[in-house]
Amino acid sequence: MKSYVQKMKEVKMMENNVIYVLRKAETRTKIQLGGILIKSKISPLFEIVIGENLQDEKEGLDKAAALLGMLLEVKEQLPNSLSAPFIHACKQKGISHLRTSPNDPSFKDER
Repeated sequence: MKSYVQKMKEVKMMENNVIYVLRKAETRTKIQLGGILIKSKISPLFEIVIGENLQDEKEGLDKAAALLGMLLEVKEQLPNSLSAPFIHACKQKGISHLRTSPNDPSFKDER
């Protein structure tokens, strides 16, 4: 029979594993979202260069703030709930863009 302390250590290890898995999934999603922003070609409109640090220097922070502000403006113009036809039209436009992006092996159409 395991001691209480040993069981608590096992529970803590399982909790830490769950937290690690969730953080890893969150990081993957953030990286993918960054890739989508790059593919949209929005970043050059704000003079953001790939590889630039947007958190350390004032110029980078200003560019990041401007991009975020633009995204918030777009969000404010959208209705609170998006219709299925609108989402479908956006999806089709995105798929079309991904298929026509030169030198972009990251899109795999598995349908």
